[in-house]
Amino acid sequence: MANNNISILYEDPTCAVVNKPAGILTHAVNKKDKSVTLAQWWAKKANLSNKTWREPSRAGIVHRLDRDTSGAIVLAKNATALVKLQNQFRNHTLEKKYIALVSGVPAETRGVICTKIARNKKKRTKKTSSFLGLTSDAREAISEYELIKKIDKNISLMQFTIKTGRTHQVRLHAKTIGTPILGDQDYNTKISRKISLDYNINRQMLHALLLRFESPQKKANISVIAPLPSDIGKFLPAPVKKKLEHKVKDDGKIFILTGPSGVGKGSVASALVEENLSLEWIKTLTSRPQRPDDRAKSRRFFVSKDKFKKMLNEGEILEYNIYNNNYYGTPRYAISDALKKRKHPLLDIDVNGARAIKKIYNKQVVVIFLKATKDEIVTRLHKRKMPDKVINQRLAIRQKEIRLEENFDYLVHNKQDKLSDTVSRIKKIILREL
Repeated sequence: MANNNISILYEDPTCAVVNKPAGILTHAVNKKDKSVTLAQWWAKKANLSNKTWREPSRAGIVHRLDRDTSGAIVLAKNATALVKLQNQFRNHTLEKKYIALVSGVPAETRGVICTKIARNKKKRTKKTSSFLGLTSDAREAISEYELIKKIDKNISLMQFTIKTGRTHQVRLHAKTIGTPILGDQDYNTKISRKISLDYNINRQMLHALLLRFESPQKKANISVIAPLPSDIGKFLPAPVKKKLEHKVKDDGKIFILTGPSGVGKGSVASALVEENLSLEWIKTLTSRPQRPDDRAKSRRFFVSKDKFKKMLNEGEILEYNIYNNNYYGTPRYAISDALKKRKHPLLDIDVNGARAIKKIYNKQVVVIFLKATKDEIVTRLHKRKMPDKVINQRLAIRQKEIRLEENFDYLVHNKQDKLSDTVSRIKKIILREL
């Protein structure tokens, strides 16, 4: 294997990210497999000693890409770094984005796919995806997808962000929504096979575009983009290539203000959006009927209960709760639209909602926990003319919420009548994060 077939995109003393070309195995399939592999190249390139690795034939291999999938793959330089990086994959604390040329156009421009993936009973090298776990080895697989560009009536460019790392996940999920990846020999349709033949496509057109992870050495977030391969790039107009890389590089930060009821999240959020920080205050969604006293510029979108439930089932609600038999939640499109406008979404939501969104967007999210004393909260809730019974209920919930405050990124005391001080402190946090 020629060294110039593989390029190093990022490197530090503990790991590297390389751009794997299509046609190269990540590691040998079994002991009898004599194929040239990325693992062999890496062992020589990084001068790895076989004695220090649990599986010498896979020395430094953190995760894998299929033979015919190109793109970014992270490699470890020592056994300690290997464990730390593999834990990020196991705990889903890193981010992986793929692009693919697919057959046809998806029915929805974006969405979430959640299925169960298990081994194919007829062919051990293949997998089966279904909405029901029909076998004991079936495991949950979650992917987000987005239509990037309709190339022509036969071909679309799509992006997949995987939330779980199952074998063949993107390939299976692409077929699940009726847009199999062109050139895929295992998961295809009659139409996708014909299009692949017509366009002389000889490999699955899947590319691992982006990796975001924490370097074991720097303990800092690293974002790496793998350049588009020529066989995919030739289908894309130059503006699309530029827009795609710009889109991925500038996903933007998501800022969440959380804390107990009465801590002043709304007042702080309202003041922050006036600070010229490119923040967009995200409206929540509710099934509550709109009242005459709702302001023209309400902080909520109003939909029917059936519509809310439909969006919930389709994965379009990021987090929600039910109060007085009405649904309240954060719509995915509100965050997506803000990011597309190169704005940083700002949310003021409860602790459970903050945890849910942090789990979805991971290190893209910065959560600021606002705290206040019991007396400060009582004073604020009384100013809202809240009954004592409801205030006591909120205080009981507060006791549970403050136990979780150390789990978030920042802790800020919003002192009574000191709003400007609180906003100043949070502004510094946001500028530091950006």
